[in-house]
Amino acid sequence: KNPTHLLFHFGMASNRLEKIVGHLKPQATSSTLIHELPTSLSVDVESFFTYLEDDHLTLKRDLKKFLEDNSFELVSGLERDEQRDRSYKWAEKIASFKAISVADIAARPSRVMAFFETIGYFDHSTVTRLMLQYTLFGVSILNSGNDEQLGLLPKIDSMEIPGVFCLSEFGHESDFDRIETTALYNPNTKTFVIHTPNRRAEKYWCCNAVNHGKLGVVFARLVIGDEDRGIHTFLVPLRSNDGNVLPGIKIKDLGARKGLHGVDYGSISFDNVSIPLSNMLDKNVTINDTTDPEGVYHCKFPTQRRHFAALLSGLLLGRMVATTMCISGLKVALAVAIRFAHIKKQFGPSQDDEMELITYISHQRRLIPVLAGAYAFDLFNKYLALSLEKQKESGLPIEFRPTCAGFKVLVSRYAVQEIQTCREVCGGQGFHDLFRISTLQNDVDNWITFEGDNIVVLNQQLVRFLLAEYEKQKGRGAFSGILAHMAKKNSRLLHGNVMNNMWLKAAFEIREGQLLRELSKKLQFFKNEGVEPFDSWNQNLPLILRLATAYMERRVFSHFYATLQESPASMQDVLGQLCNLYGLQAVSSDLGWYVSNGVVSLENARHFDEQLTFLCGNLAEVSLNLTEAFGIPKRCMPPDEEEQ
Repeated sequence: KNPTHLLFHFGMASNRLEKIVGHLKPQATSSTLIHELPTSLSVDVESFFTYLEDDHLTLKRDLKKFLEDNSFELVSGLERDEQRDRSYKWAEKIASFKAISVADIAARPSRVMAFFETIGYFDHSTVTRLMLQYTLFGVSILNSGNDEQLGLLPKIDSMEIPGVFCLSEFGHESDFDRIETTALYNPNTKTFVIHTPNRRAEKYWCCNAVNHGKLGVVFARLVIGDEDRGIHTFLVPLRSNDGNVLPGIKIKDLGARKGLHGVDYGSISFDNVSIPLSNMLDKNVTINDTTDPEGVYHCKFPTQRRHFAALLSGLLLGRMVATTMCISGLKVALAVAIRFAHIKKQFGPSQDDEMELITYISHQRRLIPVLAGAYAFDLFNKYLALSLEKQKESGLPIEFRPTCAGFKVLVSRYAVQEIQTCREVCGGQGFHDLFRISTLQNDVDNWITFEGDNIVVLNQQLVRFLLAEYEKQKGRGAFSGILAHMAKKNSRLLHGNVMNNMWLKAAFEIREGQLLRELSKKLQFFKNEGVEPFDSWNQNLPLILRLATAYMERRVFSHFYATLQESPASMQDVLGQLCNLYGLQAVSSDLGWYVSNGVVSLENARHFDEQLTFLCGNLAEVSLNLTEAFGIPKRCMPPDEEEQ
């Protein structure tokens, strides 16, 4: 016999002996509970789908049925203009279904999220158009418009008025404080003159701009006399009723790009375009006659920054939709890859005995942790959507917006990486348009820089909040709320069972707490040494980014664990192992930190690999059913082999 095989079997036998001995006489540092986990799992697809989508089950079923209409057939190989025209018509048709309205963004945000998730299974270009129409363009009017301007909402809901959202500029992108587009007020004519002073100030990545947009919400600096009053929003007509671009407005097609080929992205510049006073979104601002003794300009907010923050506050759901699109894209790619793995046979112990790809441990180790991640992210995403809906009763917790920022970073980066995994494990078929994975790769890649670079904007936003909250709570000598776990007396060295969810929860809490304390001490040291705050922050960016990931992984895992405890008994075995696998994979990806910082013992670290393999093998048996429980419409999946 091959000596290598003998050594392998000897090692396996030794491991089995160790497990038996450990079962008879448990040790303090034992980390194996494989014998305590059920090895035979079952998934009732309809029950899982009903449980996961309980709040919006009817909506999702209605949308699935609606998408089966023949007009929604997915066809590849179209020219660019054909793709754009198709996605716009799809958006109009979906809008006519009246599943959501702009008003729902404030009243029923979880319904809006469920809507976009389902359409996201279908086509991301269509989602982008609808997201722009409802959660960016429409919601800007909803939040900042006066009563007369709110009268536009029914036509926005139906897409009779296709909108354009003009915020980002070519030279500044997500650095919105530096917007250069101006709105000069003329008190004699009671008009604003909208102007783009240079190339840097061109409005960029404007969806709907090239072919269809009729009305734009434009962010510009309000100038009255010689005074800059800060950034405000204005309704600027872009096209006449017959579709011609209006004088003074220049729209350029941004051309070819990696994905979202059905979206007509463009840049827009304004050459002294005059609009009436009534076109300013003025819910919080008034401009009076120049004879008013109190002055021309009045704002409900004490500072320009507070007013600008109010303008942007309503756009939160747009960020959440971007996160949802990453999850929906990942779920489709997973469903395709796992179905293929259960069907496709390759190699085997003999010439006549081929094995399904899903039976190979290497295949399981690549796909099944991603399945666990998809469930973890999906559950946390739904939790955030429901939390937003409950804000009217109790108000949003202070950590909500920063958490949404960090979650978008975690999910978008993960989705881009793991959709690539799904493409690879399908071999050559994964490269085929019919399998949809290559299209999803390109489309989901868009969301990773939605709102700008994740690292530059969102992760730092999260950590600044965490640091401020930590310093405040430390100052009063008690930790509570989002930092309550820092008051626990967790042993720094974690013994016990790494298959145990309580062990994993403690590991996540210790890492986050230690990184937060370390960052606080380092920033204080730099301050004491006279280093400028900007330079100090910049020097500690690697630690800052690690802390952001640690916080988000703790939040996602803790929610999964809490959901597991409240789930139906019939689902707990499967959900429990998915939760285990997500936690183990996350800890394993940073195992060097846990070991080098004395959190995980070398004894426990030795067992991670075997436990990951065990869980992947166990869950692989029900992986097809778990992806079917996503409820992805048949229209959004590749055709069966006999249909190809």
